Amino acid sequence: MEISVLVLGVLFEKLRPDLAVRRWWARHGFAAPGGGHAVPGPVALAGVDARRLLLRPTTLFVGYVLWRTLVKPLPRSTYDGVNSTIGFAWAFLGLVVLVVVASIAGRDRGEEIVAATPGGERAPVSSWVVLLVGAAVLEYGIVALHRYGHEVPLGYAALMPNAWELAQPSLMLLGGGLLGLIGARLLPGWVAAPLAALVSLVWIGVLSGVFTVTTMLTPVVEWVQYHENSAVVTIEPGSFGWHNAYLLGLCGLGAVAALLTTPGRRRPLLAAGALLLAG
Repeated sequence: MEISVLVLGVLFEKLRPDLAVRRWWARHGFAAPGGGHAVPGPVALAGVDARRLLLRPTTLFVGYVLWRTLVKPLPRSTYDGVNSTIGFAWAFLGLVVLVVVASIAGRDRGEEIVAATPGGERAPVSSWVVLLVGAAVLEYGIVALHRYGHEVPLGYAALMPNAWELAQPSLMLLGGGLLGLIGARLLPGWVAAPLAALVSLVWIGVLSGVFTVTTMLTPVVEWVQYHENSAVVTIEPGSFGWHNAYLLGLCGLGAVAALLTTPGRRRPLLAAGALLLAG
């Protein structure tokens, strides 16, 4: 199956169905996407980066893993069933995004050219923020299908996350990508990728060893503690909804920090960062 996924990726690159769509659009009297209407610089650059990422074998493999996750029914045990929707398995996807972004999101576009565009020197960073937000929204849809597309066993139906609590995987992906983006802006890619991954793993490992309130300061929280006797369930202390609010604030700080690595007006960014930090 993995080989067939890679073959589909090669066929997409050869056949270019996106060009066929543009030609159909033009034949019916519409302006081609990106041709007749002004597109914001960050959005246009995000489209370029999205195409680069979609054609990578790594992306195709991740898509295959997500598809297998989507069609797999929820496990019978409380530990596996609840945590499969928001737990550590989804955190590894955020880690993959962190490493990929840290590897390729550096100053590799020729900033002297980008700086001459209306978007200015902040356009490359803003485009990555746009792309990561889009990826997080897409992942939320996949996680929601996994959560609501299967029948939940009665033994733990009351413990399943609601719509807002279900955002944890998407926020982990967004936060991981932003951390990789900051690393790519400050360090060479070969340093930023492993360093950002190491920081994330240490952050999770140090604070998630035991079930305490400090565990809520980690990016990823598994709601149910494992016991050999599946009838015994220990719930993580704290509010999972507020934990997502904490993650959303961290993502906001990450976006501000990434934008601060570029020239331009800094006072609005510093003010926004202060508000997010206080929140």
